[in-house]
Amino acid sequence: MEGGSVSITLTTDAKGRPTGAEGEIPRAGPFRIDGLEDGSYGVLAATRSKDGRTTFASTPVTLAGHSVEGLRIEMRPGVALRVEVKMAEENAAPPSRIGFVPLSTEGWGPMMDIGPPGGDDVPYRTGLPPGRYDVALMQLRGYAVASIVLNGTPVPPGAEVDLESSESVLTYTLTTHLGAVTGTVRDSDGQTVADAAVVLAPESFAATGQDRLSLPPGNGDETTSDDGGRFSFSGLAPGRYKAIAMKGDGRFRAFDVGTMRDRMRTADVVVVSADQSVRIDVEVGK
Repeated sequence: MEGGSVSITLTTDAKGRPTGAEGEIPRAGPFRIDGLEDGSYGVLAATRSKDGRTTFASTPVTLAGHSVEGLRIEMRPGVALRVEVKMAEENAAPPSRIGFVPLSTEGWGPMMDIGPPGGDDVPYRTGLPPGRYDVALMQLRGYAVASIVLNGTPVPPGAEVDLESSESVLTYTLTTHLGAVTGTVRDSDGQTVADAAVVLAPESFAATGQDRLSLPPGNGDETTSDDGGRFSFSGLAPGRYKAIAMKGDGRFRAFDVGTMRDRMRTADVVVVSADQSVRIDVEVGK
């Protein structure tokens, strides 16, 4: 394959997060990365072919006290992703800039900075490796995601998207009419509970088969109850949510998705309406 410069990114095995080691070589050929600590790494490479199609590679590399020589990266065809953003309310002012991140299970997580809806900046990105991605808009103060659609099919909040087609369109609809949830964490005797972890997530989360929790900013969050057991969530898109709480050694961790999903299946539904705040009580888990 003949192409131009090749970008090289090094990732760790910690959820595929980039290590910050990245660079570029002028053309396909040898490269070298020095000064790495022992551990497991993934090497990702990307280039654009002469016909404009972008290809990628994702090759795991294990470093355990020794260097790796002669690593060969096979490039594979990538997919194109177009991200479109529109407003739910007519004549609502859109954000001036929008940050979008697709993080793949293989660790590829480029940042996409797209312009305002309807602007001259075409929110178009080519060259993502085929596969499954967590997708999210970065925090948009005063806005929330009302709906997500991939190639005409609705995507539940927090769900992964499967990018296998040669070209996909991901459409976000934003709303400025936000809601809020306030409440109190209590024990089985009705007493308030301080310092409890409280998670608010879309109702659809309990029914999904995802391996991890992924909440788009403005569509769910985690907080801790104060000395009076009180908590609050603001900037929420209208919709159906569930809230759960846990205290002590069993409190939630980002990776403890099974516990959160099991608890949410039996939790009451919280209906969040536009421009309104709803108050709830949540019983702490054991």
